[in-house]
Amino acid sequence: EGGEAAPAPPPKKKPRRRKDTAPGTAVTDTEAEKEAAKEAKKEAARVVSEAVQDLKTRNAPIRWTQDNPKRPGTASADRYDAYKGATTASEYFARGGSMADLKNDYAHGYVVEVGAAADAA
Repeated sequence: EGGEAAPAPPPKKKPRRRKDTAPGTAVTDTEAEKEAAKEAKKEAARVVSEAVQDLKTRNAPIRWTQDNPKRPGTASADRYDAYKGATTASEYFARGGSMADLKNDYAHGYVVEVGAAADAA
């Protein structure tokens, strides 16, 4: 008498289809694949962190992409405009740059060490 029906449960998520499978085939990543991807990401972050720390320690000469790649109007874009003219790691920090921004920009290739093998490419 007058009772309301219980709300329907939320729909279940579809299994994620891997890019290397045929359309219509739902194959989820195994726990081992997920763990391997997680470890690879951690290793990449460690490599970037070490490289950036080395730039800072040596006060290495650096060059920035002059066209600001950040979304216009954001704090990140404003910071980038402030430090993109820096030619050494210490100058970058003097212009307000942070380790977090340097790691991100280095990982994306917005900054390179002048004279480094990567700069030659």
